[in-house]
Amino acid sequence: ISVLLLAGANQHAQPVGNMKPPLTIWTSPALGGKTRRCIQTCLQEGEQVRLVLPSELQAQMARAIPMAEGMPPSTADRAVQSFHAFALEVALRAGEVHLVPAHLRRRLLQEAVREAAPSHPLLERAFQREGMFTLLSAWVRELAREAISPQILESLASHSGEPEKIGALAKVWRNYRQLLARRGWHEEEDAYLLAARALRQPTTGTHLPRRVLLDGFARFSAAEMDFLRALAEAGCEVVITLCWDAQRPALFESTSATLHWLGEHFEVRQVPLSAPPAESVSPAIAHIARHLFGTPPPITTMGQGVPAVEIWEAPHLLGEMEMVAREILHLHRNGMAWGEIAVLCRDITSVLPIAEAMFGQFGIPTQSFETQVLAEHPLVRALGDLLQINADDYPRDGILRWLKSG
Repeated sequence: ISVLLLAGANQHAQPVGNMKPPLTIWTSPALGGKTRRCIQTCLQEGEQVRLVLPSELQAQMARAIPMAEGMPPSTADRAVQSFHAFALEVALRAGEVHLVPAHLRRRLLQEAVREAAPSHPLLERAFQREGMFTLLSAWVRELAREAISPQILESLASHSGEPEKIGALAKVWRNYRQLLARRGWHEEEDAYLLAARALRQPTTGTHLPRRVLLDGFARFSAAEMDFLRALAEAGCEVVITLCWDAQRPALFESTSATLHWLGEHFEVRQVPLSAPPAESVSPAIAHIARHLFGTPPPITTMGQGVPAVEIWEAPHLLGEMEMVAREILHLHRNGMAWGEIAVLCRDITSVLPIAEAMFGQFGIPTQSFETQVLAEHPLVRALGDLLQINADDYPRDGILRWLKSG
């Protein structure tokens, strides 16, 4: 499926004609001053600038910095936003947008699978397994992010090594999209395409900030890219920060690909930034930022303190979590308290279920500071299934599925 996502993304992100909108990219390695410059720009220009970050949690943390410098909370809320919140704000100016709630997405997906199951028996067997609808929910969000329509997925099925499976998933995707449309709902990731459409409508009076700064991103989906193009075409100065160093291609392979892709769709002006790490940064972290995957490696003399940092490599996320769990257990057995150990993740939403399951196997107590979707809790799901069975007049298959859920 990941190959299909990339193929679909390329079809949706091709520039129109030879006219490329302008784009500024600030580049530097980690701790090179990109975020500090973004915050300084916000403080200097106020509401004329919008600082955009990948998630709402990052936006909340970033707002605290200008507020500590005296910016009013109401101004900080407008000046610093998540990318999705900013796109939704622009889309709403052109009309109402109804984002599908998580619990309703699950119900609609179940209905889409039921409609497709008669012609694809494979679906009925696969989605009786516990957790499959959670994975399917994440999959449809990724399809929406990459702006892949059911038609594109159907056309790519014949080029896949497993055309039957891809064809069955394409049928589910088509059914789900039709169910959303009939009820007037949109996928959460549709906000970017709706915002781009609003900006391109000449009748839409959309007030935009003079400059939009996007900080903390490593890549952009096809839908996000379309929104960025629409912003630049509407006269907004778009600035993206990228963590990148030409001397370390192995470390910055992902952002190098992003830099190349942006160059295909924008007239890019690249501005290298260089600033010493802040005084609060520990020497160990600064050492990693300067030398990780560097060629040649830094020369250290005997007796010189080498930063206490280890780099582990695992073939997949499950292997990573097992390595982490064993190390936590080792530290605890050697006298370290559970509360003195922390696990930090770039994307806690995708890692948390696997981490909690793995730590549970090793008897490691956990405490997470990430909010969880109520609809994904097993008790709530069981109760929702029971109510659905009652609404469907107690079908045999539904009762058996509910009994098997435990």
